Amino acid sequence: MPERSLRARFGRAAAAAGLVCALALAACGDDDGGGETKTVTVTRTATAPSPPAATTPATPGGLSPLTAAGLGPVRLGMTKPEAEAALGVSLAGGGEFCDQPASGPEGIFFEYGEGRRIAAIGVEGPARAIPTDRGLRLGDPVSRARSLYGGELRQVTADPDQVAQGTDFVVREPGEPNQLNLSSVQGRITSMHAVRAGDVRDEYCA
Repeated sequence: MPERSLRARFGRAAAAAGLVCALALAACGDDDGGGETKTVTVTRTATAPSPPAATTPATPGGLSPLTAAGLGPVRLGMTKPEAEAALGVSLAGGGEFCDQPASGPEGIFFEYGEGRRIAAIGVEGPARAIPTDRGLRLGDPVSRARSLYGGELRQVTADPDQVAQGTDFVVREPGEPNQLNLSSVQGRITSMHAVRAGDVRDEYCA
């Protein structure tokens, strides 16, 4: 143990002992002449420090969680005005077929399909704080995705050359017509997309 730490501990012990002695001497000196000695008892109560508050990654308001049906209050199949009303923020900046929340965060994409209705919602890159309803986040290992989704998770990348570049998975939940698409690189989740049933696409907004 460092010398400074030992000195601090012994110094505190000496100070406590001195306090007890001083109180005892004061009591002994308060003699009324009858020869009686008064005893003073000093009680010290130790208070345990409060445990530190648990911390979790901050999640932008309203944009959580991601499920096969949508993101937060936004459902696949909504129009842009419906999604904006549900979120309370405007969607813009992504072009004809893709938008992002105007106030952020970065890495969230609303992609339009037939009838200008939302066909896919992507969570990528900077949006690491956005979890799925099972607790999966960007950067998590694929093993965690397998643990969280079990038999609902299916690997769809079969070509060995493609697997070397990354692996894709599909999550299909009972009773849910839409699906959750997961992509991974080097064994970690790099993007997550809620995709509307019947929507077939090779690429997403990024």
